[in-house]
Amino acid sequence: MTNKSTLSERFNTILSEQKLTKADFAKSIGVSANYIYLVTSGKKESVSRTLAMLTEQLYGYSADWILRGAETCASALERQRNETIKKVESMDENRLRAVKAFIQTMENME
Repeated sequence: MTNKSTLSERFNTILSEQKLTKADFAKSIGVSANYIYLVTSGKKESVSRTLAMLTEQLYGYSADWILRGAETCASALERQRNETIKKVESMDENRLRAVKAFIQTMENME
């Protein structure tokens, strides 16, 4: 993930990557849609650490990245891991079998 310079850019990245509306995102983190509008439009330039940590827990984006635009390789990897797990959890049985076969193939290559 690239460093985004403003809080609004970072929140817009989250909404875009997660394919969330402002209203759905707001509901998931317990704030008003207007609050998210203010953040994503740049009219609100800070959020609480608690809100950033909740977003990290729910969506895998580093709280430090949300607050300051800083993200370590470890937090980026954790976010990717969380996103992958969410995708796998939503797969039907046939797709899960295909993923399992792919993983086994990758293990055999090592």
